[in-house]
Amino acid sequence: IFNNSSKIMFLCILMTGTLITVSANSWLGAWMGLEINLLAFIPLMSDNNNLVSTEASLKYFLTQALASSVLLFAVILFMLENHFTFQ
Repeated sequence: IFNNSSKIMFLCILMTGTLITVSANSWLGAWMGLEINLLAFIPLMSDNNNLVSTEASLKYFLTQALASSVLLFAVILFMLENHFTFQ
């Protein structure tokens, strides 16, 4: 059914992100699981036959990855400065 091993990898990451989201103890953990889901779902949406679709999914993937990393970096800096825990 899958002729490309990368699709299997992204599906496994998608299932892992879903399990992280469902079993999270905090909102931060649930958000991280949803971000993992999104970052695994975007490459699955791209169509190799349609160049415009591939370009759009790549742009969205890069934008989302940058935004997620900036937000996680800000949360880590906030936790380090204020000794704040999410429990």
